[in-house]
Amino acid sequence: MYRLIGLCALLGMAGCASTPAASGGGDTELVCERYYPTGSNLPKTRCFTAEEKRQQDAGVDEFRDAINRANRPQGGAPGT
Repeated sequence: MYRLIGLCALLGMAGCASTPAASGGGDTELVCERYYPTGSNLPKTRCFTAEEKRQQDAGVDEFRDAINRANRPQGGAPGT
């Protein structure tokens, strides 16, 4: 049992130590972030190229703006 736990710990540390390779092989800058998946206390790491991260952030901004526009009241009560 202790060997199994030791093996899992060793594999877990080896997985954390490795860095994801960027496809394309050029001068690609990786942006990594740690997050906690819903319902989990164990953090995960995900990496993107700088351009992918910018596109993702732009998509999030567009989505947030669309939600805010949809929830904006169209009329107002008199005197407000």
